[in-house]
Amino acid sequence: MGPGDQAEKLSLSMGKLATDGSNWPWWRANLHTHFESKNLLKHIEGTVDRPPDPPTFAKGHILTDDEEIKVDKAEERLEKFLAREGLVKSHILISVSESLALMLEKKRTAKETWDALVVEMTKKPKMVVTTVQRQLWNMKCSEDDDLREHLDKAQDLYSRLNEMGAQISEGEFLDILLASLPPSYEAVMNALITSLEEVGKPLDPDNIIRILKSQYDRRKTLTITQEEQGFVGTSEKKVHICANCKKPGHTKENCWAKGGGKEGQGPRQKK
Repeated sequence: MGPGDQAEKLSLSMGKLATDGSNWPWWRANLHTHFESKNLLKHIEGTVDRPPDPPTFAKGHILTDDEEIKVDKAEERLEKFLAREGLVKSHILISVSESLALMLEKKRTAKETWDALVVEMTKKPKMVVTTVQRQLWNMKCSEDDDLREHLDKAQDLYSRLNEMGAQISEGEFLDILLASLPPSYEAVMNALITSLEEVGKPLDPDNIIRILKSQYDRRKTLTITQEEQGFVGTSEKKVHICANCKKPGHTKENCWAKGGGKEGQGPRQKK
């Protein structure tokens, strides 16, 4: 399997980079993880040096054994480097749109290819940045919405804005996040933030999101348990309504009220 085949196989498993860059943070993180696992990350970071070309000799020169060994080793090192460079570039080109690939394939090295892609994905037009900012600021989660999905979407928008160069501080993001929560979370979050501030711990959005997800899961589990208990209780215990006096707990035949089967026989009615 050649570099192109390997890149195509990986691209199919990871998915393509969206043309509008909407999945850029997720796609880039996955790509970094894969390159790091294959010891290829240095090629997009530019921290790996290209090996020198094999030594050359005058025409007609007969190589000695030592010279042949040196040439073979130099060729092997260079071929290995070029193969890894080709694998990285192939994966990037296969994973992007055709128009973007045509622009990137002109780059000489894997690092130049990657740097050009980063510039393309992060320097979005002002209108695109404004649209994403509006989406983040306008986010609201109702009591019936899935809070986990809401928090994941907020994190994604936050990452995309920072990638585009519209830097949003952690404090500002946390304010937006807290303002988007359902009213039932206000008390618990106020208590949590006050507690953290009193002990001097930073308000890290990642920690707050982790706590919110845990709180959501706990509430969801409790709601399901209560519904199950309510269902069992309703099915196992039937409440009788008297057809005579319309009160619960007995039938007309045993009713002490006027018109009932035991009219006048109640404890307070007996003389």
